[in-house]
Amino acid sequence: MLAASGLLAAEGSWPDVVALSPKEKIHIVQRDKKSFRGEVVRVDAEQVTLTVGGQATSVAKADVARISRSAGRTPNALLGATLGVGASAIVGASQIHAQTIYRAP
Repeated sequence: MLAASGLLAAEGSWPDVVALSPKEKIHIVQRDKKSFRGEVVRVDAEQVTLTVGGQATSVAKADVARISRSAGRTPNALLGATLGVGASAIVGASQIHAQTIYRAP
């Protein structure tokens, strides 16, 4: 039933990952649920290497469940920050959308 509804479908493709630019901020979730946030160093057909805490970390394509990147702040967050609406502006300004660029099949 889930597969029929598209909930388990792959999203993006590995060439989308290979097209990432160096220094682009990404979030990788592995199949074992371990995750990494950092900047892209390089990507090839077999793995992604990113800087995490100042150290290069490589993740094999076979271990990747999902890769996303920052797609910027929400318009409401920017509006709230601009208007200076107290605590809601602080909370809202910290909300960042993530764009999934790859989800393993």
